[in-house]
Amino acid sequence: MTDPAIRDAIVAAYGRESAAALAARYGKTKNAVIGIWFRHVPPEQRAEMLRSPARKAVMAAARARKARARRERKKALPVELPALQMEPAREPFSEIGVGLIDLLPEHCRFPIGDGRAIRYCGAPRLYKPGMFSDGCSPYCEEHTRLCYVPLEARQERKLKRKQKDVARRRPQQIAWGGL
Repeated sequence: MTDPAIRDAIVAAYGRESAAALAARYGKTKNAVIGIWFRHVPPEQRAEMLRSPARKAVMAAARARKARARRERKKALPVELPALQMEPAREPFSEIGVGLIDLLPEHCRFPIGDGRAIRYCGAPRLYKPGMFSDGCSPYCEEHTRLCYVPLEARQERKLKRKQKDVARRRPQQIAWGGL
């Protein structure tokens, strides 16, 4: 329960100060301050107060503080990051595959194994600009063919399913427009 004096002070100061400042002053949370204000101010007065010049000034000051803090954070970041040294891709173990620790960005990520000891293919990834977001498939050429079905094949399957459904229709369904 809020003391009536605190409640009245929050209601009076809400348009001129931020909810966070009022919360800190009166030992409440920001949401509690907003809730007190909404419960004790009539809707007509709320709309008027939210559009008041004092409220706009408070919001502008808050935006300026946030922008200043953002600029200071940017200044604190290092300007140049050191370049990563990439080691050349190792030849994958064709029969064993590559473990998660040895997997490099240019290796195929197709999982190989029975579920207990999963390894990855490790062959060089397929490079096809325009087909994948970064220009590379996550898999080698063989596993890309295995994982991705071409659009034409999907469309053919869809057409065959549709023809099969039409063939299964009873004559009265066809006569009445497919019911």
